[in-house]
Amino acid sequence: MKWIRKIIILIILTMATLTPSQNSFAYQILFQNDTFDTVESNGILIDTDNTATDITLQFGNTLAEYIKWNSTNTRFEFSDDIDLLSNQIYNARLENITALPGGASGLGMSGTGRIVQLTVTDTIAPGCTVTSCTPGTYSWDGVKWIKYAPSCGPGTYPTIDSITTTTFGTDATTHNVTMPASVEAGDLLLAFFTNDGSATVTTPSGWTAVTTLARGTAARGSIYAKISVGTEGGTTVNFVTSAAEQGAAQVYKILSASWYGSITSGIATASYDPGAATNAPNPPSLTPAWGADYDTWIVYAAGSSWTTVTTYPTNYNNGTHTISNTGTAGASVSTARRTLNAATDDPGAFAMTTTSDGVAFTIAVRPFNCSSSPGNTAIEYDFTAAAGNNNNISISNATYVRMNQALNYAITGIAGGSPGRQVTLRSTSNNNSTFNNEDTNSLDINRIRTQWGGQLTLNGEGSVTVIYDSNIQRWVVISYNQ
Repeated sequence: MKWIRKIIILIILTMATLTPSQNSFAYQILFQNDTFDTVESNGILIDTDNTATDITLQFGNTLAEYIKWNSTNTRFEFSDDIDLLSNQIYNARLENITALPGGASGLGMSGTGRIVQLTVTDTIAPGCTVTSCTPGTYSWDGVKWIKYAPSCGPGTYPTIDSITTTTFGTDATTHNVTMPASVEAGDLLLAFFTNDGSATVTTPSGWTAVTTLARGTAARGSIYAKISVGTEGGTTVNFVTSAAEQGAAQVYKILSASWYGSITSGIATASYDPGAATNAPNPPSLTPAWGADYDTWIVYAAGSSWTTVTTYPTNYNNGTHTISNTGTAGASVSTARRTLNAATDDPGAFAMTTTSDGVAFTIAVRPFNCSSSPGNTAIEYDFTAAAGNNNNISISNATYVRMNQALNYAITGIAGGSPGRQVTLRSTSNNNSTFNNEDTNSLDINRIRTQWGGQLTLNGEGSVTVIYDSNIQRWVVISYNQ
């Protein structure tokens, strides 16, 4: 037995003299209940038996900073700030949420700078109660949530946020088309309206008739546009026909900061009448006047009626088919869209399950551009005021507005405010033009602040310059000339 003990002592002494490179167990850290066979020499394994719930790695008793695995929320938590020393973050994404953090109370000053990605509309959080917070990226500024507008410039296409459909299954002249559930000032609303005959359609107040075309006396397709003032959400708009007819409609909402901002210069259309009933309506080639850009293209088939769509034109996606009734008494709207930077697009034909009368359209929506969109260059706009109060007035994206009216009038609010936007409004008549201070007839975010608490009146010709302050969400008067 003595010789066995001598051999064991010799082995121990030999291991004690080995260099780190010779010792396979060098630099290992052992924790309670760990063994050499479960711990690699080039790493640390905590909780080898997977019995712990939360796992914490703490630095110092007094410092008490830690990295923690939160098993309930299945994520790592750090007890203090992280400095990446100017290094990049790869494969990261923002926190996706269905309601803005803090609810109606918000986050207070301690939450300033938090950024989240909202996936469902919020109407409760600060900054969302007047105009709903639609899905997008938001930052907390200490008082309210602010939405990041889509970036402008190359590579940014107009963003279709929603499509709202309505059908009218009985003959009538009244057609109350449902608007999107929520809108923001400056959003583009595009209404595609089909009636099952050639009856003309009265353009609703505040809307612009973009184009219309009838297929004999069997069907008519029409496109209308409006720059939202922020009050249209959840309402209806009556598209009145000159004779009692069935109808179908789709309303596209395109986000305010993603499109050009002018109906005249930002929307192009082409229409086609096949001359007879068909099961393959073919939207025509379209070459917008502005040339190649990052446009959103839409195809529209207006029929009386196509029962279903088998295939949409090649490369066009998100097809939506709306029908009041099958057969010649019904009306149908079929649309799809694509994004494309090209001077011209000639979509292919729809493939329908039935042969019916109808017409087809191709539409292009121009993108917002930092250098050329209205509001970023000296764009002029003529506004004819109504006598009395003019609430939430729409001035497109102009920087200079000429105001005309034969009677005295007041401006209570201006739609389309964006951080730092500056507008000069000039009265061109001999009548009184009054700018009301904090007038509740306009939406909270569209109101004017004169800075002295009273109204500002121009007696005859004169001008007022206002700037939009995003912190207080008001147009602030910064100068005026009488």
